[in-house]
Amino acid sequence: KIWDSIMKIALYMSSMRGGGAERVMLTLANGLADEGVNIDLVLNQAEGPYMKDISSKINIIDLNTSRALASILPLTKYLKKEKPDAVLSAMNHINMIAIFSKLISLENPRVVLSEHNNLSTSLKPRGILYRTIYKKLMGWAYSRADKVVAVSDGVAIDLLKNLKKLDKSKVVTIYNPVITPKLLKQKNDIFDEIKPYKDIDYII
Repeated sequence: KIWDSIMKIALYMSSMRGGGAERVMLTLANGLADEGVNIDLVLNQAEGPYMKDISSKINIIDLNTSRALASILPLTKYLKKEKPDAVLSAMNHINMIAIFSKLISLENPRVVLSEHNNLSTSLKPRGILYRTIYKKLMGWAYSRADKVVAVSDGVAIDLLKNLKKLDKSKVVTIYNPVITPKLLKQKNDIFDEIKPYKDIDYII
């Protein structure tokens, strides 16, 4: 067991409305809570279909804001009051809010940003001016993180290609957690339903 039970880790997301990143963060939060880590799940809006799946061991912090930018000050106040040892966030606009809030708070939690999408693909529909400004902001923010986690080597390579200020040493690939107790139960349920054939010749 590598986690210290007195640690407080904040997982920061927009909401639990659904999506791959939200599901991954939920799985991680529940897993860490089961290991005895003090987990705060900090949400801009505490709503969405995944709310029902949050472990009772997790503290839910509702910033009650309608937009990401409006969350900077509430998140700053949270960091100053609760002083988590580390903050983990996901999705690039939320990641930038986490960095802005840390700098304003003058607190010093370790901040780990996670990137789930290919940046080139997600920004492709935007105009060139938007893409240029957005990547500069991301580069500035991500370079101030303690670590940046990419969910695949492809995502990591694309991120480094687009964010020139981001030091390669800060980027690490960690694949999404996919094996959960619920999945294991479903696996067992499936196999329990399979009946052996009496006539082996039928299979051949």
